[in-house]
Parts: sequence; C-alpha cells; structure tokens
Amino acid sequence: MLWAQQMVMTIFMQPNGVFYLSTDNIAVICKTQVFKNNGKIKYATQSGPMLVYDGEINKVFKAGSGNVNIRNGVGILPAIK
Repeated sequence: MLWAQQMVMTIFMQPNGVFYLSTDNIAVICKTQVFKNNGKIKYATQSGPMLVYDGEINKVFKAGSGNVNIRNGVGILPAIK
C-alpha cells in the first residue's frame, strides 16, 4: 500500500503538463490547464508534476524536499533557424 500512497501524492503535485506533437511536427510542452486540442495533434501525453516550468525547477523538487524519487522528463530545444 505504500506504493499506492506515493502515487496519490504524486498525482496531486502541481503543475501537471502535456507534451504533444502537432500534425506539422512541432513539439510543445505546456501546463495541462492551458492545453487546447485544436484538432491538429498527432501525439500527446499528460504527466505530472512538471519538473521544470517557466524556466525554473519546480519548488517541490528543491534540495531538502521529501521528493527523492527518481523521475524522468521530456524537454525540447528551441527551433534552429
């Protein structure tokens, strides 16, 4: 049951995010509450909490926090022009 308790705690950590690819192959990461399905989504996945948002590490993961689980994430680089 400890694992289930940890999962519930993670689900409620904010913000959650969406990573998606448009039909034009543009990669986007945004907070779940601002995601809009415009009908041009090729692939999307939702997860949370976001590890980095607005250019900052999520405060729930700062040194000394109780969130010490190994996590993974998705990141995108700016387009090369």
